[in-house]
Amino acid sequence: MPKPVLIEHAGKLSLAAVVVSGFVAVVGLADLTTQALGLGGWAYWMVLGGMLAFLFGLYQFACHLRDLRDFNAFMAEESKATFVRSLDDVEYLAWKLPSKCEERLVEKKKQFGVK
Repeated sequence: MPKPVLIEHAGKLSLAAVVVSGFVAVVGLADLTTQALGLGGWAYWMVLGGMLAFLFGLYQFACHLRDLRDFNAFMAEESKATFVRSLDDVEYLAWKLPSKCEERLVEKKKQFGVK
């Protein structure tokens, strides 16, 4: 069964959320300072919502990068004993990450002869 889109493309989606929400916040801030767009009271809400969405997207992107970094560190392990001890953590990370990470885990398990 394929993984959900939010897991398969988590890095791209969170980065897109950062960019779009940053743009919304900047547009709202520009209207607050110049009144050129005529957004009125909505400019405050645009700045507030844009900043909150920006921080949330940034947090999601940082968590995704952290998980990828940890997974890659586990995959670089050359000791079978260390790999087997941390297998639960590696499998959980592979479950949270895109399907290509699960494929890499299957190959690593075959390499070490682990079921």
